[in-house]
Amino acid sequence: MGPGHGPAHPRPAGAGGGPAAAGGEQPGRRARGPGPPGDASLRHWHRVNLGRFIAEEHYRLTLALVEAGCVAEARVLLAAADAVLGELSDNAAKGVRELAERAAARVGEAG
Repeated sequence: MGPGHGPAHPRPAGAGGGPAAAGGEQPGRRARGPGPPGDASLRHWHRVNLGRFIAEEHYRLTLALVEAGCVAEARVLLAAADAVLGELSDNAAKGVRELAERAAARVGEAG
């Protein structure tokens, strides 16, 4: 190729532009995640945080439904949120319990 049309020689594997160059990844590394082989801690934390996020969003939506006057729908969503909360570890659930109690109280007040 001529000037301005890219490199005249192919790049060696891992040189420039690709994931290997940007983050030092090796083939297959992304599938396992960071850490030594067999380390499932990233997967665990992802699952815990995702579950906590889902529970929080369910409780927030429950509160919004109550405010909108959709009490029957709020009651159904509250039951789903409680089911998600029941699957979380104690540590993950701690941060959601206050919101859960507030949502349950609002649904109860709304009748």
